[in-house]
Amino acid sequence: LQDGARQEGTRHFCLLLLAALCRLNVENMRRLRHEGGVAVLLGQLARCRAMDPALPSPYTVAMLDALWACVVPDRKNAARFLVEEGLEGLLELLEGGNRGHRAVVLSVLCDLLQNPRAHPFFHEWRSARDKQTAAHLLLTLWAEEEAARGMTVDGLLTNMTHPLSGTGKRTQWVPQETILYGGLLDATSGGRSGSANGAAADSRGGAVAAMLGASAGEPLLSKLYGCFRLLGFGSFAYLAPPDTARLALVEKYVKFKQGEVWHAIREEFEATGMRPTAADRERLASGIELGEHLARAVRDTQASILQRDLAAQAAREAAFFEDMRAQRALEKEARFYQ
Repeated sequence: LQDGARQEGTRHFCLLLLAALCRLNVENMRRLRHEGGVAVLLGQLARCRAMDPALPSPYTVAMLDALWACVVPDRKNAARFLVEEGLEGLLELLEGGNRGHRAVVLSVLCDLLQNPRAHPFFHEWRSARDKQTAAHLLLTLWAEEEAARGMTVDGLLTNMTHPLSGTGKRTQWVPQETILYGGLLDATSGGRSGSANGAAADSRGGAVAAMLGASAGEPLLSKLYGCFRLLGFGSFAYLAPPDTARLALVEKYVKFKQGEVWHAIREEFEATGMRPTAADRERLASGIELGEHLARAVRDTQASILQRDLAAQAAREAAFFEDMRAQRALEKEARFYQ
């Protein structure tokens, strides 16, 4: 792995082999640590961060899988990984890497955050791009899915009946995968010839499509919720009001998913013509009503947070202009005495 002259395919196979060895025998995790394997994997993480993020990289996925299998489950390996800025490397890969890697990065991050010692490293991280926090980075990923579904408008929940479905209309333009990756994803449609090159393109296109599919929609939202749930929703006092309003929605993700289950059960009864018992009808109605009440409560919370922020901004602007008027009055008085 450390030999840069080796072909990437060879190093890729070594990463897969490392992950398999550690999964088969936990004693291999200790051996990996004693042989300096954690530092080697950190070096591979740095290598993956430097790769071109234009396309998903199977090598990066293999590296993340090796971290997941060899480092995260072992307490001492994880401690060394944290001390040597491994969590920072994961967050930088999440921020600047291809979005097809997000699902695996978030899975590794979520398991790593089960260790409370990882929490300070998460809260202390700041982006080299814009100095934003790790929590803001995760909420930015959530916001992309919000925009794709129309879940919120001006920071407020839009659909009280199906909160996670939103309006079904994008509130922000996001380039489609066919634009981002050209004809590569079309390889899975069977439009190519049966040649060896066509089969290779089919394989690459299928891999890209699978990685992108796991990095959006419910798989993405559930992993983001899991990270925040492990960190504790009350530990983000440093967030800006728009992020705090979004976090109020993230916190109720599981409750909203339960509401979707109640709706799905009712729709299935209606589609099949089955009539539930009186007790089941009451339970269905109660579950659906509770979900709608919760959606309205979240919207009210978001509105309250954003209104307080607007009031604070107005107060700061008023104080600024008052200071300007006072300064001008002093300057005028000074000119009079001159």
